[in-house]
Amino acid sequence: MEEQRGQERRRLSATTEVALDATGESIDAVLLNISSYGACFNTSHHLKNADMVVLKLKVNVPECIIESEELLCTVRWVERDGGVFTAGISFDMKIKEETHPSFTKCLEYTQVRI
Repeated sequence: MEEQRGQERRRLSATTEVALDATGESIDAVLLNISSYGACFNTSHHLKNADMVVLKLKVNVPECIIESEELLCTVRWVERDGGVFTAGISFDMKIKEETHPSFTKCLEYTQVRI
């Protein structure tokens, strides 16, 4: 399958909070990678394409914990491997420092490009 994304993905070690937009129910998630347009995470929750979720990050940096703004996101794809679902999401707003200063700061602490 040919890669279609225009933004490079990066690994980010962060506590990831994901909530279903329709119900507000929090689901456990492990962030795999992130870009300025979207993210990918593993979860045990069965998500579907076009589901709306809210994403929030907490990144531990040497001097403090950075907590990002909540971002409304759309699930673009889901793959299942046993009881684990890997979901790709796109952010519903363009991430800019002016509108999302904390989230932008979190992205500064991303690790190796993948």
